Amino acid sequence: MKVKIDRKAGLGIILGCVLAILTAVIWVAGASTNCVRWPITFGPYNTPYTEVNIDGEIYPLEINLGTKFALALNRKILTQISKKPSSMITSRDFAGQQNEFQSYYVSKVKIGDLTYKNVLVREISEADQFPDDSGVIGRPLLEAENLMLDFPNSTILVTKDNAHLQARGYFLEDMVNVPFTTGRLGIILQVETDWGTTKLLLTTGASHSHLKAFFTGNSKQELQSARFVIGGKDFGSMIFATRNFSNELLEIDGILGMDFLKAHTVYIDNDNKVAYFGGF
Repeated sequence: MKVKIDRKAGLGIILGCVLAILTAVIWVAGASTNCVRWPITFGPYNTPYTEVNIDGEIYPLEINLGTKFALALNRKILTQISKKPSSMITSRDFAGQQNEFQSYYVSKVKIGDLTYKNVLVREISEADQFPDDSGVIGRPLLEAENLMLDFPNSTILVTKDNAHLQARGYFLEDMVNVPFTTGRLGIILQVETDWGTTKLLLTTGASHSHLKAFFTGNSKQELQSARFVIGGKDFGSMIFATRNFSNELLEIDGILGMDFLKAHTVYIDNDNKVAYFGGF
């Protein structure tokens, strides 16, 4: 099985004082922001992409809820757009390796009918292995929104209005809900597996769900849990890849990736820190 565990993991974990750099003021506007639809396509690793307008040019960017950077772009794109240099940013990937990246500010980024201003952008290194015309939309652009992830229908709806959801056939009362916490890594859910209560990072940047090898005490490359319970609802058996994570990642036991998210609808209520799951 070919697995992508967030090849841009260096996008995800920011240490020390660089967090202050990332608190850029992002201003959002739109012609009709009560409900905005982002059409989704899927890349070679099954991760979601949408089109983004920068300086009048359209670029397909991956949507990655597991990265702390607002935006990351390949050098080819950065040479074509207007930007202001910022500072070097230090981050660590899931294996604990430290990396340094150049950052910039971009005055305006448009995704559908939403416009984001004063956006911090990180340059993607060659090791991240992205196409020349691509990049990543990260959590700082998304955490102020409530998102309906309907990957079975290749759609993300950006809305905080339940009436808009119901008009499009999404009924939160028919979905199971579970509270989540947020921190330096992103959205963390507690689910029940064969190994007990399991803390999983919800990310659209990983093709497959993973568990820490030492959490299960098993060195097999794949493990199956007979149960996968979210908010009291058992979604059935679940296959996890195992991986060695950095010892610094104490907040999580693993990752909930696109193998699960692409098969279900998920509404992320960032305002109330509650996730709703449907499609069962």
